[in-house]
Amino acid sequence: MPWPDNTIPRPPAPCCASKPVPTPSLLESVSQEFGNLTHLLYWPSSPGEEKDLLASTSPQNSTYHLRGPAQASYALGSYLEAILVARDHRGRPKTHGGDLFRTKLLGPDLKAGVPGDVQDLENGTYLLSFPLLWAGQAQVQVRLIHSSEAVGVLRRIWREKRATVDFRGYFRGPTGIEETVICNVDALSIGTRGPTCQYRNTDSGEVWFCAQPSTLPCNSLVGHSSGSYLNVTTLRDEALLAWQVTDKVLPRGISPIQIRRAAPGNSSLALPSRPPCSPGLPTAKPSGFYHGHVWHSLSCSSRSFPTVNSILGCLAGHVVHMMGDSTLRQWWEYLRDTVPSLKPVDLHVTYQTGPLMAVETTRNIVLHWRAHGWPLRSLRTPVASLHSVVQELGGLAGGPHTVVVLGLGAHFTTFPPSVFAQRLAGIRAAVAALLAREPHTLVVIKLANTGYKSVYGSDWFTLQVNRLLRAAFADLRVAFVDAWEMTSSLALPDSIHPVRLIVQNEPVDLHVTYQTGPLMAVETTRNIVLHWRAHGWPLRSLRTSVASLHSVVRELGGLAGGPHTVVVLGLGAHFTTFPPSVFAQRLAGIRAAVAALLAREPHTLVVIKLANTGYKSVYGSDWFTLQVNRLLRAAFADLRVAFVDAWEMTSSLALPDSIHPVRLIVQNEVDSLLSFICPT
Repeated sequence: MPWPDNTIPRPPAPCCASKPVPTPSLLESVSQEFGNLTHLLYWPSSPGEEKDLLASTSPQNSTYHLRGPAQASYALGSYLEAILVARDHRGRPKTHGGDLFRTKLLGPDLKAGVPGDVQDLENGTYLLSFPLLWAGQAQVQVRLIHSSEAVGVLRRIWREKRATVDFRGYFRGPTGIEETVICNVDALSIGTRGPTCQYRNTDSGEVWFCAQPSTLPCNSLVGHSSGSYLNVTTLRDEALLAWQVTDKVLPRGISPIQIRRAAPGNSSLALPSRPPCSPGLPTAKPSGFYHGHVWHSLSCSSRSFPTVNSILGCLAGHVVHMMGDSTLRQWWEYLRDTVPSLKPVDLHVTYQTGPLMAVETTRNIVLHWRAHGWPLRSLRTPVASLHSVVQELGGLAGGPHTVVVLGLGAHFTTFPPSVFAQRLAGIRAAVAALLAREPHTLVVIKLANTGYKSVYGSDWFTLQVNRLLRAAFADLRVAFVDAWEMTSSLALPDSIHPVRLIVQNEPVDLHVTYQTGPLMAVETTRNIVLHWRAHGWPLRSLRTSVASLHSVVRELGGLAGGPHTVVVLGLGAHFTTFPPSVFAQRLAGIRAAVAALLAREPHTLVVIKLANTGYKSVYGSDWFTLQVNRLLRAAFADLRVAFVDAWEMTSSLALPDSIHPVRLIVQNEVDSLLSFICPT
């Protein structure tokens, strides 16, 4: 029978299990909520485009003062309020709002800090409010991040420009010839009027576009990287965003204050009674504060994990899946560096994009991190490694031993908000489906950090991203980590990748059906990882989670491949109860996926295990197995794969036939595999 090459799917090859398509109501509900982005992302606007730069808000001339008379001391648990008057560079009070001010109350000697609330009265004045949460000295700090005029620039570019960056796509032909083209989130952002290649995510509906190479087909896309930052500003825009007027501390308007305890001997912290931390709790404002460099949540009774044993005790028996950007990778790195027995495994991948894995085998802890898919500013990385969050979530069975942490936003500030809203709609649907099938799964949403201050990434963009994140998951039973407030509450410079102190406060038994997997074993000193999982339907098994039944085609599509990757395929026994056309159809898809894997990484070793002898009934017979093995050999005959002839190895000794042969035969089968891995 023919095995045509035109069955090879276009990249990006799907990466994980087939799963029920999210119900339209889930996607529609978020789409409707995001439909009115103007309302959700409301920000006071400046009246027209002021050509006079001196009329923009000045950090040197703007002032703030106490709302009421000063007091000798203030009661712990009360509030401090102040009025901020925005002024331009000539010292004139502004008559409209829209400036981005950030304020905090600091206790430097106590290593304390809490973000203040800024209420824009939209008349040039702002009401500042600070909860007084610790006893001792405190001082107010106010910073102008962007003037209202600069925010107008950011808003115009964010809403009107299709993209402020582009990307590179790397195509490779069968002879090794490569072409590099521009890629982006839509066809108009790749700078060409010629034909384009389109890569649709079947789960979320999102489409990625690349200019079509001149000599190579669209299905030869193998690599991805950052491209260029596009010039999207005028000279006036650049003046309003210049460092001299961006992220500047206002002159002190309030002297340090003293906060007193209610009575001698009482607690020095104003911590209300709070429930244990769990998903679905209402969000406090502010979400918490620092004292002694330890973050205290105001939503729940958060705990500190200062020792290695306390971290291990918490994580014991858990598989943690972190998916997102590099700010979330910092959490993985913190745990790796803090816990000596958490051993990273070298998976021979681009570190910047992952996947990364660390394991602690005595307590059955597995930590995963991988970057979200396109759009992603990164070094060159295999396209097959860029798994979408929706597909990854669809491949998780979930349960009380599963923790999912999602952290994304920083790579979406260079596109209109509708791009991030569409991504969140798909992720929300996937999270809802995961929680529906396994309600005891813990899902944590990390909000975006403060950090960048430019037209490509700014705190103003981050505020809007966090609004979208909260809106997307507001009615789901998830937990939030407010990284925005945690990265903006101490007297430390803003950084998209905050210092270890901040990261510390922010955050292998796989508990599966053994018969179907997935199973994993690791040897950390030599960087050996063994995975096994059952193929998808049809599969005779004990009851198992549907989400764990990943198709072989999608698993292969999610592998970058290379000289350190070995793929072993063994299937057939579960197809003897169906007409041969069923197995032939399955093999056609698998053959196409193997061909695509070998095309993008020819040094990948693929081994095909033929089916064993064993059964002797109408449901499974050696005659059926012979036909299955004929189909297996025919499917892969012209590909550079290795075969292990388990049929002959299970029928050459004076031993009874068994579909699961004795250890002696398995040992020799494995030796055959190892001979291909280590030929010399």
